[in-house]
Amino acid sequence: MPADPAAFLRDHPEPAWVDLLVPDLAGRLKGRRLAADRLDSACAGGEALSPCHLGAEEDAAPVSCRPIAEPAPVPWAAEDAAQIFCVPDDPAWNTRAVLERQAKADHGVSGFEARIELHLFEQGDPVAPPRPFSSANEARGALNALDPAGDIWAGLLAASEIQNLGITGIESAEGEGRYRMRLSPDACPMRLADRVLLARRAAAGIAARAGLIASFMSVPFTAAIPVRLTFRLDFANDAQAARAAEILGDGPGVALPLFAANANAFRLFAESAAPPPEVEGRALVHGLSGADANPYTALAAILAGIASPAGADSAVPASYDRALDRFADSGQMGDLLWRELHGNLVRQRRAEQAGLAAAIRPLEYLWYLHTV
Repeated sequence: MPADPAAFLRDHPEPAWVDLLVPDLAGRLKGRRLAADRLDSACAGGEALSPCHLGAEEDAAPVSCRPIAEPAPVPWAAEDAAQIFCVPDDPAWNTRAVLERQAKADHGVSGFEARIELHLFEQGDPVAPPRPFSSANEARGALNALDPAGDIWAGLLAASEIQNLGITGIESAEGEGRYRMRLSPDACPMRLADRVLLARRAAAGIAARAGLIASFMSVPFTAAIPVRLTFRLDFANDAQAARAAEILGDGPGVALPLFAANANAFRLFAESAAPPPEVEGRALVHGLSGADANPYTALAAILAGIASPAGADSAVPASYDRALDRFADSGQMGDLLWRELHGNLVRQRRAEQAGLAAAIRPLEYLWYLHTV
């Protein structure tokens, strides 16, 4: 619970409202907007949210969510605002608790880092392929002063300072409109995962203010270079890192849906070879996750995989639906996630798949609308 939410409001009297941010089952920040004068009571007693906010398709008993961090200003908001990070009390909806439980075991890991890739797109037709934002920076790596995205990234670094996100750098990456954020090392994997979610939100908010889209969609169109969420785990010595890489080298196994949060991210595995874990000195670099993955369950799966590889079948299933079937039937995944959360997550993913299958895609109109 925050130390003194009333003190925050005294020091920051400008916000008229506060966003309670809660990670849903997929690692997307949902929640509720409250009047600022309700912050103190929300911190003291929590706030009840419908499970629909957390990834459930059908409404059920409200879930109490409690703040676990200090409030922070939202510098990109159109009007003065604040936010506070919360988690569900019920472990059936709390993916952060999955990582917390896994982190208590001794995996030999002393520190964690994250790199988050993203695409910057121009605003356009929401159902058409996006158009990458053209950058004047031709070289990969450090951004130059002429990069038209420079003001956006300067705003993101400023927001990182205000919200303590630990973004240490932003660089251009291979592919037009493609960038990479780096987060500072952290001894606590839960805190690092919190910062991944908040950094994604900050990037999206600041880009939107500039009339652009900061997208973490893994494969936004056919020709796009995918974007990933990469973790670096530090071990005590080179041998431990090499051993972890060897254990995880067979692929995600039944845990694949924890690295591919949706059918789009499944393309990372179905259309190209997933990058094997790499060893950099005494560090393991794990880049299997799509950029939109839930960092709590992805990190938990990595740590659990080091201790007990996630299933002997390393072959990539023919479809995301088959990957979900294998995931749903896995007792190992049920043990990792807790049975009830495992069931909730399977239902959430399958409902999303059903929605995709029911939708009429633009290509169908192009191919079939005028067929005679």
